[in-house]
Amino acid sequence: MEISNRLQANPVIAALLLVNPLAAFRDVGVEVSPEIGSHILHTLQYSPATAARRQVLLDNLQKVSGGLPKPADRAWVAQFLFQTIKLAPLDTSNATPVYKPTMDPALAAKQLASIPKLNVAPPLQHPDHGTAFVFGSITPGVRNLDLDKPSPQLPPATEAPASVDLTTLYFYKDLDPRAHDLLELGVIESQAFQISSPDAYRKIKSGELPNPWGGWVTGITFTPPSQ
Repeated sequence: MEISNRLQANPVIAALLLVNPLAAFRDVGVEVSPEIGSHILHTLQYSPATAARRQVLLDNLQKVSGGLPKPADRAWVAQFLFQTIKLAPLDTSNATPVYKPTMDPALAAKQLASIPKLNVAPPLQHPDHGTAFVFGSITPGVRNLDLDKPSPQLPPATEAPASVDLTTLYFYKDLDPRAHDLLELGVIESQAFQISSPDAYRKIKSGELPNPWGGWVTGITFTPPSQ
């Protein structure tokens, strides 16, 4: 209740909770232990099941690599593939990964069915006042990689690249379970709720950077529990 009261009394800081909750806590005089801070951030970023799976992947990969896995670090991924687990490099220049749909087809069909009066042929146009909307397609990214589909068989490359991004790692996932684990970890981390760094929080607070949630969340209020 004390934390809630302090945030309630500081609505500007409360509105920054989604930017970085630990930094917002500090701004209202609340310090938390590293363990609790890690718990808060990971609870925001991942569901319990996803957090548990992420930890399993981290533990497995750390045993192999001897350090914290870094799927977002392209140079680290290349070193892991070609030096740690000693895979042969592939020629991935003309290869395309398989992606999952960016939107559930059944959900998309249900949403379209709920607006039968609209002309859904491009552009989407309201029949009464004529307002039209043109929607671009959503480009699939790392978060949409289909880990269940087999990757294509590719010819060998003449030399190992110095860096490998997660999209390229896709083509190695079926060659070694550890490569699959690293890609899965990268996909999970790409889907995480994004928490700004303390430095970015400071710049957002001062107005040097735009608040990524500013157009959606202009304030956060707290309802005290019923007595």
